[in-house]
Amino acid sequence: MHHILVQTALFLVVGLIERQAGTSSLRRLGSLIYTAPLIAILYFIPAMNLGGIPPFSGFLGKIMLLQAGANEGSWLSWVLIGGAVVTSLLTLYVMILVWTKGFLRDRGDAPEGNLAMVRPSPLGEVTEYVELEERDDVGRVPFGMLASTSLLVIASVSMSFLAGPISGVTTRAATSAQDDSIYRYAVLGDSAEDPTRHLDPAERYEEGADSRKNRSQPLPDPEPVAPTTRTSPSTTATLPTTVDDDEKEVSR
Repeated sequence: MHHILVQTALFLVVGLIERQAGTSSLRRLGSLIYTAPLIAILYFIPAMNLGGIPPFSGFLGKIMLLQAGANEGSWLSWVLIGGAVVTSLLTLYVMILVWTKGFLRDRGDAPEGNLAMVRPSPLGEVTEYVELEERDDVGRVPFGMLASTSLLVIASVSMSFLAGPISGVTTRAATSAQDDSIYRYAVLGDSAEDPTRHLDPAERYEEGADSRKNRSQPLPDPEPVAPTTRTSPSTTATLPTTVDDDEKEVSR
């Protein structure tokens, strides 16, 4: 969920930059922190979040993964920890590079900073460029694009404050998925012979039935059912018996 919100917000920020600056190429971008400070804020927050900088939720998620790997203690876990750290550093490097060239650098210092697209191109690539001063719609950003991007950024930041409750819910869900006895007890009840669904939480937690200790114990196997015969007031139903060849000869 975290990466969905953050990466979607960054994709929308790219659209805002293209509409405001006339390009999304770093060879032509610059000075966005002065010409579009709101877009700069909308980029900076999810960029630092994706890079794992505290106090954002990206940092909390990476810490939880590193802690789980360290608790595992195997060599494969340490390899994954090293890969996660390297990936985080590379991601942070890319985010800072975009911030430096696209927002802090003067656009006049960009290799092609004087060029911009003739018009926004939402459906296809536009290869026609003009001088930046000749654009007709410089800085025109639709309110819908700006509002949707702002909502995603706010949602990603709110995850930093809700990290504790969300972590508790996801941990509970992961534990339930790994232990099938929880599902079996909720659907079959105490015995597979008489399935009874336990939908009431008071019944599920009665006498520790849903505790961690009991969840690790499988349900008892059903006992074999003894064969019975069905009787009626006048007749008794019996199974037909087979007659071998010797008995047939004697009867003849």
